Amino acid sequence: MTGVQTCALPISAIDAPDPAGSSDVNTKLNTYVENIRDGSMDVETAVKEFTEYAKRTLERSEERRVGKECRSRWS
Repeated sequence: MTGVQTCALPISAIDAPDPAGSSDVNTKLNTYVENIRDGSMDVETAVKEFTEYAKRTLERSEERRVGKECRSRWS
């Protein structure tokens, strides 16, 4: 035993709400699209930066959501 308590939660894409942080990701995506359109950023750079941003943002949001659900189940 490591002393770490885990919480198993069902994961389903059907009827799942938009993940927390998805509106931030959409806003950021629109910014990158505008930068490509106005020529201030090339497509490769925009795709790379946006992918990294979205991954970090959505992972953090999912961790927070799962943490909250686990805490509420154990209290």
